[in-house]
Amino acid sequence: MTSSSVNSVHVIKATISFNGQFWQAMFEQIAHRRMTIAHTFFPSEPTASEIYQYILRHFSQLRFTSPQSFVLTIKSPNHKRQQRAIKRELSKLRANAKVETYAQQVLRQEQEKNKLCTKSISRQAKQQAVLRKFRLRQAKKKAKHRGH
Repeated sequence: MTSSSVNSVHVIKATISFNGQFWQAMFEQIAHRRMTIAHTFFPSEPTASEIYQYILRHFSQLRFTSPQSFVLTIKSPNHKRQQRAIKRELSKLRANAKVETYAQQVLRQEQEKNKLCTKSISRQAKQQAVLRKFRLRQAKKKAKHRGH
């Protein structure tokens, strides 16, 4: 396998999970060693055929995050050390029921970035509205005192 064929691998992974209220589908797209993520919600548990139909009909409408580069490293430690590590991870998972995957972290970061953008846009709109109202009041004052 050449290095150019490794770089051109394009993988899309769908993960379906239940978040307590809705079924969430998370689509991870990996191309050119960069990962983008999108998610959508289903009101009821989707079947495999429903997911396939959704991908066929709505995949182009999904909003993927900006590409995030990542490095995949695979190490094979000593089997006893690996068992201890697994035991530690399981105890941590039990202690912290809410654990984020890498995809969820990227989605949260993208959401925070969009939130900041929206905040700045709305702040500018408010400032422009205040300035417009001020100018309108000034024009009315000027028209009122123009001369009798």
